[in-house]
Amino acid sequence: MYREERHSAVGSDKAKPSKAFGGIIHPKPRAMNFVPLKLKRKMRNTKRRDISSRKFLEAEKLIAQHIQL
Repeated sequence: MYREERHSAVGSDKAKPSKAFGGIIHPKPRAMNFVPLKLKRKMRNTKRRDISSRKFLEAEKLIAQHIQL
């Protein structure tokens, strides 16, 4: 059954997992995490802002150490 199923598979059926032997030959694909595009963009922008503000504060601290005002 497995050999016939693989041999006769055409197009996208070749990528599908086999049903022979209860499907134990080809493991099921792992689930992918779904993050909406707007949320992903918002999180990325927040991270960029935090990183840039931290770099700015570190630079300001370094300048303040070397220059006494």
